Amino acid sequence: MRLRLAALLISALCLVAVATGQQQPVAPTPPGIKGPCPTTPESKTAWFDASQYLLRGNGVKLGRAVSAPDPQYSDSARKAKITGTVLLAIAIDAAGNVAAARVVCSLEPSLDQNAVDAVRRWKFTSATRDGNPVPVQIEVSVGYRLY
Repeated sequence: MRLRLAALLISALCLVAVATGQQQPVAPTPPGIKGPCPTTPESKTAWFDASQYLLRGNGVKLGRAVSAPDPQYSDSARKAKITGTVLLAIAIDAAGNVAAARVVCSLEPSLDQNAVDAVRRWKFTSATRDGNPVPVQIEVSVGYRLY
């Protein structure tokens, strides 16, 4: 009797699990990003090799942008009146040059690529740790607005 009751209970739980499991799967988000893309880049996620490009904190003092040319607005995005923000993870070498850029939160493919191209031309003062220049990784947001 107990065995039948246990089997019936397990069957009922399986049916409930199957019934609730038929919802549409949620698209995975990158690590450190919860829900829609954040409006400010403050993640502590390592997008690049953390042994090669340090994360902010732990005695790392970030440099500041010395040159930050604006990205181009693509014609297709301008015609479609697309506005918003592209969130990028960038790796900055010890000299303050952008070594790599990766899209974290996308807006539109042509705007994403234009943001990456622009950020690769940015220059920074060197980030330091204990007074010595170090390579770092940070997140930056690139905004697109139509006026």
